[in-house]
Amino acid sequence: KIHIVISNGKEDRFKCNCIECDVDKNCGGLWKASKYPGISDGKDLETKKIHIVISHCKSNLEWIDGFTQGFLISSIHIVTKCGETVKGAPEWATIEVLPNVGRCDHTYAYFITTILPQKINPAEQENSIVVFLKDDISAENFHQSGHWNDFETLVKLASSENGFACGIEPGGIQHGTHIFFLSAYHDVETLFDFSMAEYDRNVKGYNVDETEFKSQFTTLGSWYNSLNAGEVANNVTHVCYGGVFAASVDNILRRDISVWKAVETSLARGNNVLEGHYAERSWGHLLSTPLQPYQAEALISKSDGVYMNKNSMHGALIRRPKLFLHIGVKGTLSSEILAESFISDIARLKLDGYRVAVHGKYDGGLHGFPDIDRLGACLWSEVSKQRIPSYMKEAAICPEHLLSSLNDFMNHTLNDSANLILTNPWLSRPGTADPLSTFIDPSWDVNVVLYYRRYFEFITLVFDDWRRDLFNHTLTPHDIPYNSFRYIDFLREYNKRLFYGKNIEEEELPICRMNHTKSFNNKSPYMSKFDPTTEVDLVELTDLQEYSYFAAKQYYSQPRFRDVTVVNYHDQYGPDVNFYCHVLSDAHNSCEVAVQREKSSIEESERDQNFFQTDTSPPFNNIQAYEDIVIAGFHSKRLKFDGANDQFSSQVLLWAGMVHSALIQSDKYTFADLPIECLYPFEVDLLRDVSLSYEKLLMPNFFDDGADLRDDFKKWRFCSVDTDGLLSDPEWDFLFHSTIFPLRNCNRLHLDISTLTSSVFTIFFYRRRVEILPPFQTQSLCACRRT
Repeated sequence: KIHIVISNGKEDRFKCNCIECDVDKNCGGLWKASKYPGISDGKDLETKKIHIVISHCKSNLEWIDGFTQGFLISSIHIVTKCGETVKGAPEWATIEVLPNVGRCDHTYAYFITTILPQKINPAEQENSIVVFLKDDISAENFHQSGHWNDFETLVKLASSENGFACGIEPGGIQHGTHIFFLSAYHDVETLFDFSMAEYDRNVKGYNVDETEFKSQFTTLGSWYNSLNAGEVANNVTHVCYGGVFAASVDNILRRDISVWKAVETSLARGNNVLEGHYAERSWGHLLSTPLQPYQAEALISKSDGVYMNKNSMHGALIRRPKLFLHIGVKGTLSSEILAESFISDIARLKLDGYRVAVHGKYDGGLHGFPDIDRLGACLWSEVSKQRIPSYMKEAAICPEHLLSSLNDFMNHTLNDSANLILTNPWLSRPGTADPLSTFIDPSWDVNVVLYYRRYFEFITLVFDDWRRDLFNHTLTPHDIPYNSFRYIDFLREYNKRLFYGKNIEEEELPICRMNHTKSFNNKSPYMSKFDPTTEVDLVELTDLQEYSYFAAKQYYSQPRFRDVTVVNYHDQYGPDVNFYCHVLSDAHNSCEVAVQREKSSIEESERDQNFFQTDTSPPFNNIQAYEDIVIAGFHSKRLKFDGANDQFSSQVLLWAGMVHSALIQSDKYTFADLPIECLYPFEVDLLRDVSLSYEKLLMPNFFDDGADLRDDFKKWRFCSVDTDGLLSDPEWDFLFHSTIFPLRNCNRLHLDISTLTSSVFTIFFYRRRVEILPPFQTQSLCACRRT
């Protein structure tokens, strides 16, 4: 169950909405330590008292003027240790020579204990910051992922409530084909376990003394405890690499001077010592303002794990960029529902760290994502494209720039350290998973998401869609799919192997073959008849490859897509609530708004508890029944049509209306008296059993013993009008009498679907109201009967 407290819409000062966004003032830049409450907008920076300390060895310092341009610098103190002449320093800078010990970290500790008290006027302490710099911050001296922050950013962050700024904003690390985003925050327990056996990177050619690298302190934690700096407030803390940072003087002086002297003393042991690496990893903790518990909790909740590498950023919180690939299986309605939710909640999703790309919702770029409507066409083989119906051939044409635009969008999302949701119903088609896995950058941690709907409901919805498309696009007098036109024929057509096993012809119902071959013992060790259906599970014997089971199987067979999540459409919560609150798990803002929306429309959400067949007398849709009758009448030549092919669907609808009129004017028969043909009991049993098998496989925790599915299944009757029986019974001939005489006294029949809000619309025929399921095109027809 989902337990969520709905907020009143006001910003909570003690809650993180996101840790990497622009809109959360409390936590919006926590992940990379790039933004904090109280950060300056830049207008007050010119009043700051900025002091700079530079640890110098060999490099020219002429870059300093350009780096600090636009800022009024109060002092620059240069400590040089390598015996080289300081070149390029500002003329007014002070230069001091110290023994070559402890590298830059010793320089900084010495500055705090000895020089800083001379520089700071107590009256200006609250408005002063110190920027700690090495003599070389070029790209050649950059040894980790991420990028250098500029001087303005250092000053802004050090002036914020955090009181500290790191010179490097972290990026990502590559492990094999995977990329992980690094946080500036580290798990304290793992960090304090850091140690290093040796360190021999010396690309600058610095002099190294004979001091042993190893320390008496075997871990960072033991070294930190020796400083008597106090307990660590949280289980995560700020860590800064690279030896470049800035801090407010207030935060520097918050620590007792004894702490800084202990750091200075430990680093004076030698030139290249382990204590220097301990110090490098401790500046962020010693100088930054401790996080609030809710901020630390938010960082942990957004992390996938902790980086374990004692030669690098040991203990850093990490996360992989996640791509949630929603495969919109037809018949589940998930594509339609989620597409609307993703667009209406796009701001909330962005707040949660998610970008979206939604099929059918491209608006020229206003929502920020490219057009992905025909993504499938850019992935399918030519053979797969040939299976697309002729009226949908445009869907099989790949737009020239679609893949490049999508790739740019996905790369931009990666660079923003955001997750991505991509939804497209065409991706459920067979033959899509393999090329899609090749297209998607291996950096993404892909989670394939699809929705489960019970098979007997799914195939009914697919039939309904198929009939609607048939009437709207492909039905002609010369191309009528008699073997699947009726509901029960459709069920049999796409469950042939399930219902009839090996005794099935390609296009016919079961037959019993005459066996003219020599009989033999089927248990013979010499030979046997191959029958793949004897040991195949029921779930493999249905033939709608777009069903959730086959879509999940297609994607799971591809190594890139082994993380397949199946969401239960029959759960008490709606598709968007389950997606936001369970699939995403950390999209708290989006989850909240979805729950709020569902609470406000609880009556509407209950409308689908009993799907389609709640009144089983008669057990079929009336307009489909009329259509079945007139198609059978046309096939038997009771009805004739001499018009154009594209008018045939309209004529069938007109005939159906006339059959309805004849029936309601009959004194003897009603709609409920129409002869019924249903699936045989063994077919019904198999349809139930395969539905149970799918549910047990796809939803094992929901399945239990299948009692809920069995109860729902009992409410269903899988039937159509018995058209053969009706045509062979003279009692029903009156249904066709009105259609074979000359037309006159026409009444106008108007079909309007412009206000369609569901799968049902209303047709008024001869002043009678009839409920019709398939929505046909709006048009006017001349409907006439004999006078």
